[in-house]
Amino acid sequence: MEWYAVRSKTNLYCPPPAIALTGNQLMDMLRRSVDKSKMVAESPWGLALLMSLEAAFPCNQEKR
Repeated sequence: MEWYAVRSKTNLYCPPPAIALTGNQLMDMLRRSVDKSKMVAESPWGLALLMSLEAAFPCNQEKR
């Protein structure tokens, strides 16, 4: 997903600069999002992960 931001110069989500998420952390984030949202639960896993990242690390609308 990072390649999209580089190509389009648009951030889909905005994590803190010094963060490096592990696979386990991403799976935990995805599981929590699935538990909270039926829409996330019914989405393909890539989209569900993107929605999870967007919810966890929203971008300031002025920067988008």
